[in-house]
Amino acid sequence: FGVSVGKIQGTQDIDTLCDILDPLEKKAGLENGSVRLLPWIETARAVVNVYAICTASPRIVGAAFGAEDFTNDMGIERSDDDAEVGHARNTVCIAARAARVPALETPYFKFRDPDGLRQNARTAKRRGFKGQFAIHPAQVDILNEVFSPTLAEIDYARRVVAAFEEAERQGRGSTSLDGKVIDVPVVKRARALLQTAAEIENRSEG
Repeated sequence: FGVSVGKIQGTQDIDTLCDILDPLEKKAGLENGSVRLLPWIETARAVVNVYAICTASPRIVGAAFGAEDFTNDMGIERSDDDAEVGHARNTVCIAARAARVPALETPYFKFRDPDGLRQNARTAKRRGFKGQFAIHPAQVDILNEVFSPTLAEIDYARRVVAAFEEAERQGRGSTSLDGKVIDVPVVKRARALLQTAAEIENRSEG
């Protein structure tokens, strides 16, 4: 279990939280580090410090981007296409990936617009976000659908791995499938997708 913490500005905030949690865990009979932290990156300072924040403690399990508070901090208005937060979003995704923790997208506030949510989530996934917060239960199914591998993606990933392994057996370092080059980076993505699909299946069965 963990705590979602807003308005994190830098590593000093993570240090303060850890100093608070350490004795509380000990008092509760919990192993040190049991309580995880999910910091929200929602100010200009936080965006600048996001990699340092994500690597400040083993307690960190992700980085959540907060677009509303970020634009408020910047003194700008959010537009329908969210162009003004594109750089911040990309920065959070890249830094979180470098820190090996998932980046989570800001909520989509038009909860009566399922088509808009689906498009918004697909864009977030393409940027590198691994999930997205919901503000209404009706959004959960769509978000799970978008951020989970599709059957077509799983089938293609399996074909990629099979084609590459056959090429390896023949002493080659690359091959092709459906007219596209299949080399090591492509295979790594395919294997990662299959691993994600397996983890989702295991959780659903559990």
